[in-house]
Amino acid sequence: MSSSAELRKSPAPELVAAPDAGLVGRALSKALQVWLRSLLDDVTDLHIRIGGRNRQILTGNIPQIQVSAENACYRGLHLSSIHLSGGKVGINIKQILKGEPFRLLAPVPVAADFCIVQEDLNRSLSAPMLADAIRDALLSQLPLPPQPPDPTLQITLATGKIALSGIWLNAPDAGPLVPAVLHTGLTLADGHKLHFVKPYFQSSSPNLPVLDDFYIDLGSDITLDELTITPGQLVGRGGFVVMS
Repeated sequence: MSSSAELRKSPAPELVAAPDAGLVGRALSKALQVWLRSLLDDVTDLHIRIGGRNRQILTGNIPQIQVSAENACYRGLHLSSIHLSGGKVGINIKQILKGEPFRLLAPVPVAADFCIVQEDLNRSLSAPMLADAIRDALLSQLPLPPQPPDPTLQITLATGKIALSGIWLNAPDAGPLVPAVLHTGLTLADGHKLHFVKPYFQSSSPNLPVLDDFYIDLGSDITLDELTITPGQLVGRGGFVVMS
């Protein structure tokens, strides 16, 4: 998570309602942006669009909500850009019109398109949820030192592959710890798992551990339909459930 010193001053978001949504849609957009900002560590260039007529919105059932953002940070995970779209969204419209906070009445499936550049991905490695997932996946295959000399992990992106540096291994002869770089392909095993393909370590030390393919489970509430890795960035499409 970014410290207060690292947070950039975010410009006021652009709030857009559908042309026939009127004042109700604009009031809802403002309530929604306050709610979104309460969930995020930081965000810039936030754009919100409410789709629907006044009569629909006043029932508390929103046909469509779209959110686009640049440089969003959620629990330490940095997203360079993201576009979200959800439909049939039930909300507490009566309370919102009285000035109370935005609230979902039921979980909402959301479609997401996102891009993460290499710099933001490396910033995200300090987030416990990502660092712990990588460490747990490696621990399933070999014992890692409990306190490596240099805990700074760095990812380099290539076409369909990643290289993870900053890993320290126990030397085969029980000597000093040795630095290593993990090279691996990365694909989707199914909609809920990342598949690390033909991983191997590169190091000056001989007799390095041989790795099998391994997986990181994203959980049942997250789905990835597409994941494309190119030099300097990864782009994905999928969805998740926003809980009420």
